[in-house]
Amino acid sequence: MPGTSNGSVSATLEDVSEAATIRTTNGTVDLLVRDTVTASLSIESSNGSIDARVRELFDRMDLRTSNGAVTVVVERTLEGDVEARTSNGGIDVRVPFDASFALSAETSDGAIDTDWGRSDGFLEVDVNGGDYRLDLKTSSGSIRVTRG
Repeated sequence: MPGTSNGSVSATLEDVSEAATIRTTNGTVDLLVRDTVTASLSIESSNGSIDARVRELFDRMDLRTSNGAVTVVVERTLEGDVEARTSNGGIDVRVPFDASFALSAETSDGAIDTDWGRSDGFLEVDVNGGDYRLDLKTSSGSIRVTRG
């Protein structure tokens, strides 16, 4: 899988069928998976934003950055866990209308705004039975979760 030091990574894939890691230092990561993710996917940046868009998620996706925003869009099927962490930036997640997940969102300095509730620091809620985990945490930034 792609990786770089002092630069950005941009990748468009048809699918992810084997465990994969995308890593960069001092750069952004833009990932588009046109079809399915059926193996664990890890995206890491030590100083940049992460933007990940997948059509269908059937495994685990971990996104971590120390300085930047995290955006995750799952267009059609959410049947896997998503964990997103940033120490200095917002987190924006869009899930399918019928997604079933247990949401845990936490921010030390920012608001949490979702289609299922709002909070100033911590929010936990089960959506449509809570089959999968959506675990979101930032030290400084807002968190937004919408369906669509």
